Amino acid sequence: MPSPGPKAGDGFGADRETEAGYHAGQLVGDRLRRPRTMSQNPGWAERALRPTLAAALLGAMVLLVVLGELTETVPRWLAGAAGALALALLWPRVPGAVRMQAGVLAAIGAAAFVIGEPEAVGLSAAALLGYNDALLALLAAVRFLRLLPGNASEAAGPPRGRGAFVRTALAINVQGALINIPGMILVGDHLARGASLPRREALLLCRSFCTAVLYSPFIAGMALALHYAPGSSILVVMSTGVLLALAGIALGYGDELRHGAGRLSRFEGYPLRYRNLAFPALLALAVVAWHQVDPTFPVLVAIAGLAPALTLAVLAVTRGPLRGYRAMVSLGRAELPHMAGELALFLSAGVLAVGLSGALAAHGGALWVPARFDAGVATALVLAVYALSFVGVHPVVPLTVGATFIEPLGADPTLVVMSFVMAWAIGCAGNPLSGQVLVLQARYAVPGWRFARWNAPWCLALALAGAGILHAYEWLGH
Repeated sequence: MPSPGPKAGDGFGADRETEAGYHAGQLVGDRLRRPRTMSQNPGWAERALRPTLAAALLGAMVLLVVLGELTETVPRWLAGAAGALALALLWPRVPGAVRMQAGVLAAIGAAAFVIGEPEAVGLSAAALLGYNDALLALLAAVRFLRLLPGNASEAAGPPRGRGAFVRTALAINVQGALINIPGMILVGDHLARGASLPRREALLLCRSFCTAVLYSPFIAGMALALHYAPGSSILVVMSTGVLLALAGIALGYGDELRHGAGRLSRFEGYPLRYRNLAFPALLALAVVAWHQVDPTFPVLVAIAGLAPALTLAVLAVTRGPLRGYRAMVSLGRAELPHMAGELALFLSAGVLAVGLSGALAAHGGALWVPARFDAGVATALVLAVYALSFVGVHPVVPLTVGATFIEPLGADPTLVVMSFVMAWAIGCAGNPLSGQVLVLQARYAVPGWRFARWNAPWCLALALAGAGILHAYEWLGH
């Protein structure tokens, strides 16, 4: 589908509390991390004990997901239970809007679960907790990537002109693909220089970051798609995603040219430091290699296991085993509690998916569903998700619902994943409440709802380009 590991992560609504700062581990400021509902003078339990216990539970969740896939002795529901307990401890940190959305999703899913026939689809009450455990494990695991070292020297000065605009877009895209939202903020802080971001720079950040999900397995949207459609060809998804990401950058460049070529000639951009991305790129290659050797092993679980393992191995060499371990523990205690919003959203989405699966098994005959999932239906899905996103519904909601309808159709999983990541990328760029837009709004004073309107023509153009890729894939595949 991320990360977007969630939150992986992800770029989604809950990410406004998470993932800012620098690749080496600088944390986001209090204004992004601390929810408005918390007391101004929280007690010791809230400041120390509760988040520390929650971080330990989330670390255990990652380990249990990996062990559960490697051995049959670990029941699948244990990882989900660890995530649910962590959410209970972190509930005061969940933003109000996310609480409301998660409550609605869980209520609908629970009601559907009660009236459905879970036995007919092999589901149980334990599945309500464990449905999205691998996805959450990935989003937790990719947070440790920011500890990987970068040793490139600073450039002499920022690049300027039209070429600098394209190079900056590529920098945001590549850094976002490998290190998630921190990659976007690295460039955003450079472009803002302590002030608010103009329209051009804000659109450049959002568009370039959102298209990274089209090929990055470390962002929540790709993770979600791979989770709901197992068995896809990750190489096909990533290669077509790169093409569409480049199309998105080209569309953004053309949009700026229409607003005046003279403005672009004065643009001051950001220099991409490729050496800083060496270790994340190594992880990406390891994941692809693992998938080629064992295509049946879930990509999400592979990333969840490899991300912290690679980080610990690199830190053991560069800092020493004990210091490396302490650095990972310190970052986990500081960062994992900021997954509160992601936990709420994806656990409730799992309840919704499980409940709807049971309800459809019992009453699906009364509902109209397409006879097959082809490129035309996939295009309609992308446009429907964007339309809902434009009015503030996060893409995770329609995609979770859509997955329950698509699953019985025996659809080509690669086509499903391609359409899901397109829907996520375009939906998040056009959603005034998505994670990256909220970060832009809070950190750089970008108007969220107006921003969604600014992005509408680009989103629709990218959806049309995506439709062309979906139809070309279907034509070539059949």
